[in-house]
Amino acid sequence: MDAPIRYAKSGDVNIAYQVTGDGPFDLVLVSGFVSHLDNDWDHPASAHLLERLSAFARLISIRQAGDGPLRSNGRAP
Repeated sequence: MDAPIRYAKSGDVNIAYQVTGDGPFDLVLVSGFVSHLDNDWDHPASAHLLERLSAFARLISIRQAGDGPLRSNGRAP
């Protein structure tokens, strides 16, 4: 998937998110601690889930603060 990873600022922390799909409503996916936005599309099972969800909604995948592409100082890479 070619969707860019974007960052939203919350206090002193930048939270990574990715938007895919263009369905009629928004669906927010907050994954567990073992997933990563950069790698989710590389794993067949994860990619299949994301493709299915993106097929009927605008999927907004986010990573909790301290997980995924964040630096320890809270700045986006």
